[in-house]
Amino acid sequence: MITLTQNEEKIITKIRQLSPDEIQKLEEFIDQLSQSSDSTEKPHPWLELAGMFKDDPFFDEFVEAMAEERRRLAIEEMAAYEEEEIAAA
Repeated sequence: MITLTQNEEKIITKIRQLSPDEIQKLEEFIDQLSQSSDSTEKPHPWLELAGMFKDDPFFDEFVEAMAEERRRLAIEEMAAYEEEEIAAA
């Protein structure tokens, strides 16, 4: 025997009270929902880019250049901070 929850019973009661025209509109709405959920099952856009540099011989050089630039900027920021501290003292 199937037991319905209170919410399911309320939904069925409401559906039974609908006119044929309202039932048709409900069916169309449900169809639209199922079609829109089908179209949202696309892979995440970034997944298409995953691994695109795996065979690029220059990518490791690029990563190292970016790391070097971050280190250079960090040193400059630390020097500027130390100058401000000295000037404030």
